[in-house]
Parts: sequence; C-alpha cells; structure tokens
Amino acid sequence: MIWWIDAKTWLSEAIGLDKNFLHVYAGVIGLLALAALLRRPVGDGRALALVTLLEGVNEAIDLYGNWLDDQRLYWDHSLVDALHTLALPLLIVVCARWSRLFISPGAVQSDAAPPASPADDSPSGE
Repeated sequence: MIWWIDAKTWLSEAIGLDKNFLHVYAGVIGLLALAALLRRPVGDGRALALVTLLEGVNEAIDLYGNWLDDQRLYWDHSLVDALHTLALPLLIVVCARWSRLFISPGAVQSDAAPPASPADDSPSGE
C-alpha cells in the first residue's frame, strides 16, 4: 500500500502542487465524478459520503506509512488533510441541497400539478 503514498508524492511533484492542494482538488473532483457515476444530484449526499470514506482510507494508508517510517502516527497531519479534502465538497453539497444558487430562474417549479397533456383529453380507443 505504500505505492499509494509514492504515487501521491510523484503526482504532487509532476504537476508542481503542494500535497495540501492535491487534497482540495481530489475532494472536489471526487465529489463531481462520483455524483456523475452514481447518476445522483450533488446535493443528494451519497457522493460526499463516498468521498469521505475514500479520504478515510487514504488517511489510514498515510498513517500506516508514517508508522512504518518512524513508528509515529501524525494525527494532526491527517486531520488537516481531511479538512482540506472535505471542506469544499461539503460546501458544494450544502449549497446544492439548501440553496437556489445552482438553480436557474426558469427551472423553479411550483407545487401545482403539471398541466394535462392533449393526449389525456381524447377518449380512449380513438
């Protein structure tokens, strides 16, 4: 599993971003990709739950790697990484679920029943 840590280090160096920024991007991209794969709206929360689960697995691997290196668990680093990964996805889900921020003005629907279609007015069998 240490290959995962090496892969993250390589990616960070290859694109020139600090690992903390990788967490931010991974959280947002993961949220949007998982929502698309699940075919669920972002505000549904299921994609965020999976991002949270995957971040937990990622941090468990990091803690294990730290333990192998110097027999220490850096919980403070894991907490910061989790906050970087989950803060923006959580904000996006909250805004998508409880805000009209992501709804165009023409898409707002009333509580009234939809109008009947012309096919409903014709007698059956005609």
